[in-house]
This record gives sequence, structure tokens and C-alpha cells, in this order.
Amino acid sequence: MTGIIFDLADFSTADGPGIRTVIFFKGCPLSCRWCSNPESQHFHPEPLYHSERCLRCQKCLDACPLEAIRVREDLLIDRTRCRDCTSHPCIEACPNDALKLAGRVWSSEEVMAKILPQRLFYQNSGGGITFSGGEPMAQPHFAFALAAQIKDAGLHLGLETCGWFTSELDFDRFQLFDFIYFDLKHFTSDLHQTCTGDGNEPIIRNLRSLCQSTGPKRITLCLPLIPGVNDQEPFFHWIIGLAKELGITQSRIIPYHEFGRTKYAALGRNYPCDSLRELTDYQITTFATLLRTAGISCEIVGRDHA
Repeated sequence: MTGIIFDLADFSTADGPGIRTVIFFKGCPLSCRWCSNPESQHFHPEPLYHSERCLRCQKCLDACPLEAIRVREDLLIDRTRCRDCTSHPCIEACPNDALKLAGRVWSSEEVMAKILPQRLFYQNSGGGITFSGGEPMAQPHFAFALAAQIKDAGLHLGLETCGWFTSELDFDRFQLFDFIYFDLKHFTSDLHQTCTGDGNEPIIRNLRSLCQSTGPKRITLCLPLIPGVNDQEPFFHWIIGLAKELGITQSRIIPYHEFGRTKYAALGRNYPCDSLRELTDYQITTFATLLRTAGISCEIVGRDHA
């Protein structure tokens, strides 16, 4: 079984308990404006160009069989032509790693060979593997097959999901995951569509189905906190009501940040959130307190807060 992955990140401590390897599946049905991994959105390999490392030697231009590269002050890459390339010789030709490829096909056996040598780190720290993306459930056959192999190896396994996937999946198979981090971004479907490219109805439907198939104890609601989108009390009151209805008692707030800005440049894309500014610690902890007061535990990811 094969799938497309754009990164395997070892020694992560932010994507579940203990020390973990995060497997980043490539391709996502949503296109969130604030996405910090824009290289995860498309379902095909893409070249990343880091101009600060470019020597302007033009070796990539000579190597490209599709004449997709031109040189001005920086490289200009015709990415529509790159989609037809299967070998990407420009990456190999670059002598200074200015060009890198985001995404390649992996077999489940290759992935297992990569993660099994880390077993001792997982066991000693209470860690394991986390599927992230992109959206792992956009490649469900590969994701479930790999999940079964990981569990057969006795490893702890988690899933990070945007919640948008077909309702025709066998939801009982989600019991392969020891925990599920489930994103919720807005309660208004129209605004959800404006900000992510699709409405939230399939997401809420899938959350309800997951609670029925796996039970709510495995599920943690992940709340990207985006200025001007959901940094208001009504969103959190809706979250509290939904969590209480479904029996979910855990949440994580993921404050907006600009860590992905350089990735947009590397993809030849404009950063879509130039007008946004990070929220203050006071604003973030105020929303966390709302959840905690309602009996829902809340972790604030990426910052040192109480």
C-alpha cells in the first residue's frame, strides 16, 4: 500500500504525549487561509524554492526536462508544468539545497522501516506516532493500512484531522487510533466556507459519528484561534455546548502564528494573512478559562501559559 507524504518529523513533543514521529500526509480537502503548512494542501509533489540559498548557477534550469524554470532576479517556476514531472531532476541538480521537493510516494513498509528504530524513544517517553497533514483521511486506504501495521507493532498512535472526509468510511476503524485531535474552526457554515473553502456540515456530522464509534474519551477538540474569525465568546460557547452534548471533555487551543509565512514564499504564493496579528496572552488565556470553567480541560499549544 502506498500514499503520498511530505514529511516525517522525529522527536516531536507538540503532537500528542511523549516523544513522537509525526507523519505528514500530503493533500487536504480544505484550504484554510491561515494554514501553516501550505505545502500540504495539494495532492502532488511540489518544488520549494528557497531564494536565500540560491547560487544562481542555473544548473536546475539545464536539468529541467519541461522548461519550467526561468531565471530573473530569482527563479521563476511554472508550477503547472511541474505537475507533469515524475523525476524532478532540478532538485538533484541544485548544489546548495535551494530547491527541495515537498511530497513523494511512500510505501507502508518504507514508513515502518523509518519509525521502528525509534521504538525505544517512544516507549521510554510514553510517545508514539501521530498522523497529520494535510488530511490523513484524504488517503483513507493508505492511512488505515499503515495504522494497522503501527498498532500490530505495539506502538501508540494518534490522528490529527480537519474532520472533512467522506462519511462512507468504516468509522469502527478509527478505533486503531489511541487519540484523535479533531479541528473545529467556526460554527457558521458560511464563514467556515469563506475561510476554508467548504462548509462545516460534513465536519460536525463526522464528529458525531466518531463519538458514536470510538467514544468521546479518545477525542480532543482542537481549536485554531484566528483573529477576526473565531476569537469571540460565541464560538467558545458553541464549542462548550457541542462538547457537553457529545461528552467530550478535552480541548486544545492553537493560537494563530506566522510560522508558515516563508513556506508560501517557497511555493511562489503570496501570504494570505498579512493583515492578521497574533493574539495577546491575555486574550488566549481568557478563552481557555471559558473552557476550563465549563469543565473542559484546555491545553494551549505552542506557548507557556497556565
